[in-house]
Parts: sequence; C-alpha cells; structure tokens
Amino acid sequence: MKNIEFYLQKGDMKSYSHEATLAFIEKGKILEESMISILNTMRRKRNRMKYYGRRSSPEEAKEALDFAKKIMPLLL
Repeated sequence: MKNIEFYLQKGDMKSYSHEATLAFIEKGKILEESMISILNTMRRKRNRMKYYGRRSSPEEAKEALDFAKKIMPLLL
C-alpha cells in the first residue's frame, strides 16, 4: 500500500482512511472491481476485530494471507 500512498501524495492528496485509499484504487482502476470488493470485505472484518473484539478463524486468516500474496505484486 506504500506505493498507493506515494501516488496519492504525488497528486497532492492524503488518505485519512482505508476507505479513501480503496476509493483511489477503484477510481484509478489499479485493481479489478472484484479484488477491491474483497479488500473492502477484509477492511470491514479488520475493523470488527480491532474495534469490537470479533475473532477471526484460522481459515479467514489464511484466506487473507493468500489474497495479500496475490495482490501485493500488483500494488508495488
């Protein structure tokens, strides 16, 4: 995501939320819509865990890691 933040700053923009970063990715067509949807779902799950104490299953964690490995080369 550092690369995305670089492009935001280059355009004299600053992201104050993960939602804004995802909107930038969507607007710039950096990732396919289906991938953005998955990222948004993961963002919501993370928020529930961090702010509301929801637990994640090992399967969900593995899915997130596998997806991250898949998209990282596209974002760097």
